[in-house]
Amino acid sequence: MPVEITDWHVDLLRTYLRQDDAKLRPMARMIGAKDELDGSGVLMWAAFVEACHRRFTRKTGADIVRFVAHARIRRGRNAPPIAPGAAEKLIISALAGTRAEGLTELQRAQHIILLSELIEDAAPTEAELEQFLTAARTYAERLAATV
Repeated sequence: MPVEITDWHVDLLRTYLRQDDAKLRPMARMIGAKDELDGSGVLMWAAFVEACHRRFTRKTGADIVRFVAHARIRRGRNAPPIAPGAAEKLIISALAGTRAEGLTELQRAQHIILLSELIEDAAPTEAELEQFLTAARTYAERLAATV
């Protein structure tokens, strides 16, 4: 059965990227109840890939290292840590369209944190965020068709 990307998934991603914790908490609890995890995961990865391409196309490896270092500093001690080597691998694999090898599932899940950091750096307007979400959904739907 193919994974479906729904409006609910897009709303979940929008809520996450806007950092609307009051709305996000009940939505996150619904993931298990709605059996929506697969679609959410595919959309989160697609959004991460889209954000990486927007940020790092025509950039060097040093730009990726600087971004990861900046994200780690900005997150501080009270936030979940970002493993620098894993983060760099995830970004490089997103740009190359390949799977990041040699990472644990927990390290792979860091793309969700990195996505938040990429969007925070980009500081999109509402219109830009909606355009980003549309592009991410289109890519997620292509990915979901192959799952």
